[in-house]
Amino acid sequence: MAVYTSELDHSDGGASPEVLLQDRLRKGRERLHEALEALSLLCEPVQPPKGELEHIHYFCGNREIPDDLKEHEPQRVALYKSTAALVRAFANIADDLPHAGYSDSQITGIKKDVEHYVKLRGIIRQASGWNGVPWQNLRDKWHSSLCRRLARLRAPLVMPCETDLYFPGAIRST
Repeated sequence: MAVYTSELDHSDGGASPEVLLQDRLRKGRERLHEALEALSLLCEPVQPPKGELEHIHYFCGNREIPDDLKEHEPQRVALYKSTAALVRAFANIADDLPHAGYSDSQITGIKKDVEHYVKLRGIIRQASGWNGVPWQNLRDKWHSSLCRRLARLRAPLVMPCETDLYFPGAIRST
């Protein structure tokens, strides 16, 4: 830290750069603690032994009943948002955890917690039926929109045949 702060400009007045640096670490520590606490409180009502199945039941309900899945949506959304906040908070001070006042054992525990919650988020996403490819829906909408526009133009649509895929320069007779 001394290497980085020794070259800071102190001439413009106002707050000292060292104070701003310490402020960033203090804020980062607070955000990380708040994010871990929020996820801990969110997962508190999960029934023991708090394995994957119990988390799925709490965040998704009975997956075979669509209304049950819809009913548990607020918990899932809170889990997704809280996990994203945790990952951001951890990433902001991950390199400076020792300077933020964490011991080696605390750092190891925090890393395990972050990994646990990220893994849990993935399990819940998969259990809720989220396919993990949101851009695919956009691609399908774009493709159908393009096809409608071409139909309005009444342009002849030439579909490539199988040989075009393998021999793009080949000339075929029509």
